[in-house]
Amino acid sequence: MNNDRANSKYYAAGIAIAVAFAGTLAVKVAVNLHDVMKDAPSASSSPSTPKVPRVTAERPVADNLPSLINQHLQNEAFPQRSSLAQLYEDSHFAPLWVRSPDHLKDLKQAAEDAAAQGIDSGVLVDLLEGTDKKSLANQSGESIAMKDIALSKEALVLAQALRLGVLQTKQMGDSWHMTVDTFDPLPDLAAALKGNKVKAYFTDLQPPEEQYRTLIKALAAYQDLAAKGGWPTLDSATEIKLGKPDERNAALRQRLVAEGYLKNPDADDATLMDAVKAFQTRNGLEPDGRLGKDTVAAMNVSADERVGQIAANLERWRHTPRDRGDKYIAVNTAATTLAVMNKGEPGLKLNVITGDRHHGTPILNVRITGVTLNPRWEIPYSIATKEILPKLQKNPNYLVDNNMVIVDGPAAGTQGEGIDWAQYSRKGFPMRFRQKAGDDNSLGLVKFQMQNEWNIYLHDTPGRKAFAKFERHLSHGCVRVDQPATLAENVLTGTGEWTEESIKAQIDKGRTETIALKTPLPVYIFYWTAFGENGTVAFRNDIYKRDHEIAEALGIGAGTENKMAEEKATPAPTPLKQTAQN
Repeated sequence: MNNDRANSKYYAAGIAIAVAFAGTLAVKVAVNLHDVMKDAPSASSSPSTPKVPRVTAERPVADNLPSLINQHLQNEAFPQRSSLAQLYEDSHFAPLWVRSPDHLKDLKQAAEDAAAQGIDSGVLVDLLEGTDKKSLANQSGESIAMKDIALSKEALVLAQALRLGVLQTKQMGDSWHMTVDTFDPLPDLAAALKGNKVKAYFTDLQPPEEQYRTLIKALAAYQDLAAKGGWPTLDSATEIKLGKPDERNAALRQRLVAEGYLKNPDADDATLMDAVKAFQTRNGLEPDGRLGKDTVAAMNVSADERVGQIAANLERWRHTPRDRGDKYIAVNTAATTLAVMNKGEPGLKLNVITGDRHHGTPILNVRITGVTLNPRWEIPYSIATKEILPKLQKNPNYLVDNNMVIVDGPAAGTQGEGIDWAQYSRKGFPMRFRQKAGDDNSLGLVKFQMQNEWNIYLHDTPGRKAFAKFERHLSHGCVRVDQPATLAENVLTGTGEWTEESIKAQIDKGRTETIALKTPLPVYIFYWTAFGENGTVAFRNDIYKRDHEIAEALGIGAGTENKMAEEKATPAPTPLKQTAQN
């Protein structure tokens, strides 16, 4: 984690405390809460506040604090003034922190816990310094009042970070389109202060999933590995062949020992082979025991980069809507897997095919409203011009060969009979194409209807052999599903007597039919490049190059830059906003 607090990215927030002596101590505190209090009243609004006696030189510090706090809340202009005034009103403007050792202890613990979750809590830690009883005894009432207000501000910042994320939504990248939860930190914080439950308040704001806990443990472990120097980098010029003399074998063994795959660096070759296979499995690679370019590339991701990768995924969890319903479909595009979740537990699990590195599947939540059997494919204009038109110019029978028709075009023929395709170019191309239903349709025999502006949906595919591959980033952005009839039966539960057998029987009739769901089923398309699996953390290649941007914004780790040779020359995928693609 970046310890240079002058450049801290703690929620894009900063505190500047300037102290000047002119009779009495004046302290100005300014905090920019990024997006934290975006729904709070503006700084210009004047909260209704009870009258509190003004400060006099004769009044003891303890008696003066409510007046000092009230005066500063009325006189200072900062974005969350109205919210803080509301918080202090309930205590008649008495200090919320500096006069309560328990509250200070719990707030300090919350700051430490936040750091363990990849949240830079340095600003709050700085404020908590000098809040012990002895230090406060040597401070003026003015200083103590302003410190208490500053602590309240940072408590709200921390609450927002834990509940909705450190970063603004726009900082999550162009591919992030999850809905944003609403959250007001004030009511529960006020209740926690009254009930002396501050620690529980901050703990309960964290994502409740066990996956989040696994990533917290992994973050600590990889921070420790990074602090110790990480592991050696392997030369990937040629393949390392196990069991044969190679000067890189010592570095390979050290690399596997560092992450715990190998206990003894002098282990025999069979044990070394098992360690390599375990590494491959945990990184989503084919466990063949060979040190090919993909395996070496994964081994050469540094410990610092793993720290950034884990931190990025922790932040994704904080931005994810909490109430996803008892049943929903969860897709992990990084791992190319799908699970039907029931009350937080995975049920049906399937392999999927997601967007290739040029067409990254976006991160979003939508709902399945129906299941279409024997769907037609309305071919996106971009595919028509970039892919189909060049093929027609080489083979005028391409539409006939692929069961396609022209939706709107010359009257010469719906499949391009007599059309001189050479006269057309991508610019201003006047036609649209449709692929008829059938076994060779690019959508396969089942499509799951999901309305969204990116026209991303789940569907079958005629290319089912690809599901057996370990690398399944092959589509234009949509999610191709293995065993679509099985998934359709699960999705249609409660919608008539649909079974896998009756669905297949209906498909065999050849008619295009859409079965509407009585209750739409939520679908969450995630991008988890680090996640819990079999009691430990598993990693996947950041194929869409999204981790580094988040890690950099958080100011933690080195990010995760793809090491593969072919990735270095490949630009990040263009954000999808398009017509439906397969």
